[in-house]
Amino acid sequence: MKNSSLLFIFSLCISFQISGQTLFVKNPKIGINTPIPVQFENSSGLAGSWIGFYRESEPDGNYISFQYINELKNGEVNFPGWKQAGIYNFRLFKDNGYAKIATSNSFLVVQGMIIDSSFGK
Repeated sequence: MKNSSLLFIFSLCISFQISGQTLFVKNPKIGINTPIPVQFENSSGLAGSWIGFYRESEPDGNYISFQYINELKNGEVNFPGWKQAGIYNFRLFKDNGYAKIATSNSFLVVQGMIIDSSFGK
């Protein structure tokens, strides 16, 4: 009984650690050619880890661009603005391959993101 309880606690710790990675884009809409900040937490910390920029519907091998984060576990990287409207996301991979450990929220790249403070007045 004691061994099964320890095994259960150990399993919970492992699942918490595996699912603890976060990849996040702050704004749900981003204008064309606007730099895109991407925040990450609890990355693998392995050399060769990277973040890829994707059209939401594409498989992991079809990234648009990527940046290495290597041994960084937490931080923010800025991707250059994109010129095509659509729905995109970022994906976090460990160890210089396609071992995905997190996917960001999806966001829209839209044309004409100008804030008009006079709208509705």
